[in-house]
Amino acid sequence: IRNDTLQPINGNNQQVMENEINYAARAGIDYWAFVEYPKGYGLDGMENAFDLYMRSSNTTVKFSLIMGIFTYDLALDTKETVKWIQTETEKLLDPRYETVLNGRPLVYVFDDICSETYRKKYCSPWFFDKLSESVQNAKGVKPYYVYLTWSAAYSGADAKYLGMDALSTYAMAPGSRGFPGKTADYTDFANEIRMNFEYGMRLTALKENLDVVPFASAGWDPTPRLKCGSNCWGDSYSANSAVTVNLSGSKIAAHIQSVAEWTAYHGYPQDGSSRATSPARTMLIYAWNEYDEGGWLAPTLSSDLVNPDTSRVDALQKVLRP
Repeated sequence: IRNDTLQPINGNNQQVMENEINYAARAGIDYWAFVEYPKGYGLDGMENAFDLYMRSSNTTVKFSLIMGIFTYDLALDTKETVKWIQTETEKLLDPRYETVLNGRPLVYVFDDICSETYRKKYCSPWFFDKLSESVQNAKGVKPYYVYLTWSAAYSGADAKYLGMDALSTYAMAPGSRGFPGKTADYTDFANEIRMNFEYGMRLTALKENLDVVPFASAGWDPTPRLKCGSNCWGDSYSANSAVTVNLSGSKIAAHIQSVAEWTAYHGYPQDGSSRATSPARTMLIYAWNEYDEGGWLAPTLSSDLVNPDTSRVDALQKVLRP
């Protein structure tokens, strides 16, 4: 948006996808985690990126899935359950699917399935048990399930009950752990994230005998969604409307490098412990292209309004693919 004039940008074509895969590979990104939006919910357009990715022959960037309410709702339809388990299994067996720990497909799960609104209907391990059985029969290993929670202290028991293997977070808003206010310096925000998974999440994981998949963030600013209102889920950001400021490609890259180093170190037992904190040795970054929530690594339009601004990709490449 420039001067209050909407500038439409259509990235829904195969060439754009090919370019983005190349940018991600150049930055040192191993895989994308796609939020899953099954067909038939009026959100079919949200699957376009995944469809374009699957049509590509470029295998330099792998993929994983983030499952949630929509996945569950379709699976609970008894007429569709067997078909849906088969569909998900086929995705997890794809040679491009990201795996950890000797071939286990990496699957992320939103904790909304056990939220107060959906708990009675969705908070059950049966779907994951069925999917695990299907994948194990086909591949000899079970998926590695990572529970994406907004509050590890309250979600650890649910994660254990559901049969999850690890805890992580999809995104964080500034102020979640002691930096309240309408704006937050990005460096403070990065430190807040480290405190979240290094202390709070780690303690909960230890209590429930779960692993930790660390996370990093390229920023947070949901202003576009707030202005858009209910049509863009803007109503849900009232408590998470603070924004990060003083960002730069180099600061984001330094933060991601720091989390990557922590992940590598804690991929093995430390300090006399018999088990590693993060044995999967993987991490999640928010995000590749959440432009309207303020977290992105993908190129945007440069100030000349012609060429792509690849500053974040370039900065990340220096630390991940030097």
